Amino acid sequence: MKILTVPGIDGSGPGHWQSLWEQREGADCTRFSPSSWSQPQAGNWLEAVNREVQHLGSEVLIVAHSLGCLPVAHLAGQELACRGIVLVAPPDVHGPAFPPVALGFADLAAAPSTVPALVISSSNDPYCTPTVATQLAVRWGAEHVDLGPYGHLNESAGLGQWDRGWNVIQDFAGQIAL
Repeated sequence: MKILTVPGIDGSGPGHWQSLWEQREGADCTRFSPSSWSQPQAGNWLEAVNREVQHLGSEVLIVAHSLGCLPVAHLAGQELACRGIVLVAPPDVHGPAFPPVALGFADLAAAPSTVPALVISSSNDPYCTPTVATQLAVRWGAEHVDLGPYGHLNESAGLGQWDRGWNVIQDFAGQIAL
């Protein structure tokens, strides 16, 4: 199955699991390309996700991280033509750590996903409390896995290749395969 990675604000650095997965042998991963990683605009990110999904085809699994979860969840609530979505460490748009430069993302609608969905969160994510992560999963009609205390599930969490995450996503992909 093809994977479309949708990083958060500032993209994923070279040591981030998304970047490492894109280089993983045998993985068919493509990264979406918004016009700006550091000055994100919700409309542009929505267009970039749609463009990549149309290019890759409907058998793609979208794996979004952080801010990237919001446009993916929004589109999945409107019949996004993909196989499924995985939303890793979604941020709380009303939380104190949400970046002011991304406030336009707070206006994105949150409806149940029209495709299979999985939220993966951490119990000590500075951008989203466990309660809000659970609420987001319910709002998006997604399965929810809380992995325990791993911070924001990003490069600074020291996850490296994040084999555990890869395995969770492969299991999810197997459940939704044709």
